[in-house]
Amino acid sequence: MSFVHLHLHTEFSLLDGACRIKKLVQRVKELGQTAVAITDHGVMYGVIDFYRACKAEGIKPIIGCEVYVAPRGRTRFQKAHEFDSESRHLVLLCRNEEGYRNLSYMVSQAFLEGFYIKPRIDMDLLREHCGGLIACSACLAGELPRLLLAGEYDQAKAVALEMQSLFGPDGYYLELQDHGIPSQKQVNAGLRRIHEETGIPLIATNDAHYLRREDAEMQDILMCIQMGKTLDDPGRMKFGTNEFYVKSEEEMSALFPDCPEAIENTNKIAQLCNVEFEFGKYHLPHFQLPEGWDDGEAYFRHLCLEGFARRYPGQPPEYLKQLEYEMHLLHNEYIGELRLGASTTIAQYVLPPLLGNFIAKFPQVNLSLINGNSRGVETALQEHRIDLGLVEGIFRLPNLKYTSFLQDELVAVVHAHTKLDIQDEITPEDLPNIPLVLRERGSGTLDVFERALSQHNLKLSSLNVMMYLGSTESIKLFLEHTDCMGIVSIRSVHKELVAGNLRVIEIKGMPMQREFNFVQLQGQEGGLSQVFMRFAGHHSKSL
Repeated sequence: MSFVHLHLHTEFSLLDGACRIKKLVQRVKELGQTAVAITDHGVMYGVIDFYRACKAEGIKPIIGCEVYVAPRGRTRFQKAHEFDSESRHLVLLCRNEEGYRNLSYMVSQAFLEGFYIKPRIDMDLLREHCGGLIACSACLAGELPRLLLAGEYDQAKAVALEMQSLFGPDGYYLELQDHGIPSQKQVNAGLRRIHEETGIPLIATNDAHYLRREDAEMQDILMCIQMGKTLDDPGRMKFGTNEFYVKSEEEMSALFPDCPEAIENTNKIAQLCNVEFEFGKYHLPHFQLPEGWDDGEAYFRHLCLEGFARRYPGQPPEYLKQLEYEMHLLHNEYIGELRLGASTTIAQYVLPPLLGNFIAKFPQVNLSLINGNSRGVETALQEHRIDLGLVEGIFRLPNLKYTSFLQDELVAVVHAHTKLDIQDEITPEDLPNIPLVLRERGSGTLDVFERALSQHNLKLSSLNVMMYLGSTESIKLFLEHTDCMGIVSIRSVHKELVAGNLRVIEIKGMPMQREFNFVQLQGQEGGLSQVFMRFAGHHSKSL
């Protein structure tokens, strides 16, 4: 196959293009074509999705954009409606990485500096950043078609020669299009004449805005939405034909039977365009150190401390600790052993993703974890068997420092198929009549439950406790085989609630809120324990 679509608008030509990227690539493959370009109006939002989709299907991606260019003699900075309301279209395709960088830069500047109705570049910007790019004359809204329709052939020819000089002998092409629009015949005749007189090559494009002919109505509706018009509005903008679809090579060849080179040249351009993206790797620019500095790390620290002193004259210790943490984090300077202890609920339902992310971020830290109930974790900390604990109770020991990092809630649950005669809402006064399964003495869960009971003048001894168990998982299994009610963390039963295996029983007027806390020995804060605490704090919203 030799034909390649080089002028095509995806869904990222917002409210104009109707080619969904995945379906586009599938359609191109279905037609037996081996490459395709993305040339959305003024934007490059869809480039990465397009590239990935093409690679997945074995189709060569050609990266481009149909940019808006300020009228000749005007700049992107001028924004007078009389002169600048209508920009000129120009299709730009990336040969290589240089071209991609230049096109990305120009599209960005079009928004930052040139935006007026549309994001616009100008000829000055184009001259400075044309390296690595191929240009095509575009549709009826391009500069050459406008000049030809105005009867200014000589000016059109001069512009074409200027563009060829700018982009090189194989870098500028004249676009032939035929959608059954009468004015295109006049433009095509003018373009062919320029080709014959200058040798500037021709290409055939279809300015595709939708996949199949029958999609024309859908695209027409998108245009109406864009302009705030209705389908029966006679004054609205519309394409006028249903020919702006992704055509086969046979259909394109039939449009230009006397100009086969216009078909062949699309494949030639496709061979010239070779942009490859490398994902998962940073490409940072080289930083030139100022005079007197030969150590980048030292200069970085100097800038950080200088900025800190300027913004925080009093140099608050907590802020300085945070700065030190961030600086070390950037350079992955943390190394050593960190021994953690966590209560059962935290160890099972909170820590796994956090530990995985921490190990990935700090591969040189040797991490270990023991788990038990909250009292056991506090004992391990006092006996120096761990460096940092994570507990869930409400009682505090005076020689330990507690720092909150996550909110939790206890809930009452029963198995979905329990034979208990129990409503979805009960009162604390109903509790003595309900068989219960609870966590063991020393657990943070039981601490919180006891505290909540005391607010209603109830004691554990007044309840019908069938069993005390050492883990939440044991409670869930017990509920599956026994008609009773359990008190557990809402975090521990999320999957069961979604699956419909357990249901929550609300105890009216008896909230059981709690905090998960870091716990450290008083006076022994800092080190890797502090690093882990700060890291957990940064990730707590995702837990």
